[in-house]
Amino acid sequence: MELHHDTPQKAVADAIAAAGSQQKLADAIGRLQRNVWDWLHGRAKEVPPADAMKIERLYGISRRRLAPSFDWSAMEPSAPTPPPTKRRAA
Repeated sequence: MELHHDTPQKAVADAIAAAGSQQKLADAIGRLQRNVWDWLHGRAKEVPPADAMKIERLYGISRRRLAPSFDWSAMEPSAPTPPPTKRRAA
């Protein structure tokens, strides 16, 4: 059985497939095609967080796959604190 490791480069390849081409992906997120090429070929370790968020929003490719070393917990909305419950008198 062959194992396939998920890497940022694999996630970029998936985003390119979803967009249709490196150029279309670059245009959709406001970057140059050479930036996408760098991400695909590992010249940049991973996608910058702001771009990863755009790709996730547009194509559904997880930002965590595109930029796994970024601390995404700081970007997660915190759950609202529920109001205190009122105790009933016995």
